Amino acid sequence: SLEQYFDNSKKTETTSGGFKVTGITTLTDRLHVQSGISTFDADVRYGIGATVGFGTSAFFRDDAAIFLGNDSDLRIFHGTGASGVGNYIEDFGTGKLYIRSNEIGIKGVTTNEPIANFTENGSVELYFDNSKKVETTSGGLNVTGITTFSDRINVVSGVSTFQDNAKLTFGTQADLIVWHDGSHSYIQDTTGTGNLYVDSNNL
Repeated sequence: SLEQYFDNSKKTETTSGGFKVTGITTLTDRLHVQSGISTFDADVRYGIGATVGFGTSAFFRDDAAIFLGNDSDLRIFHGTGASGVGNYIEDFGTGKLYIRSNEIGIKGVTTNEPIANFTENGSVELYFDNSKKVETTSGGLNVTGITTFSDRINVVSGVSTFQDNAKLTFGTQADLIVWHDGSHSYIQDTTGTGNLYVDSNNL
């Protein structure tokens, strides 16, 4: 090997695999890697105004992170994090984490089925097993399927509308049913036990 020292401390060394540098390496122009894999076991830092370009892929080992910001405000990595092994985008800095796009789609990696879609000045769509269940609209929110509330529905204003033959049911076994079929209106209590009571101060 060929070894170079500074103040009795070895800084560079040729090896069977190439060239080894110990300490900080300052490049005034660029680093051009034509082939092979570049492995960094410690931090790689780029100053203000620096441009980093990759003509092909950049690989980061498990738990090797990309840090952005002077104080490592944003970290991206795959490895062991707060919720176990997984993929993480962590924002430790001040302010919000912004994702800006005209349209964002999130899909499953195995099936390529949609999970969620976000459209600027448009809708937000949420899916279950490739079936759209929730969609925001100019008028509010569309929900497809059964909606379960653990507490209550509080309608502050407006009119709640049930289309023809859409039934409002009460009881575990749909003991009381209220609906309109387009011609007639029904209050049906045929499957439940007990009586049907109408309670009022004046009737």
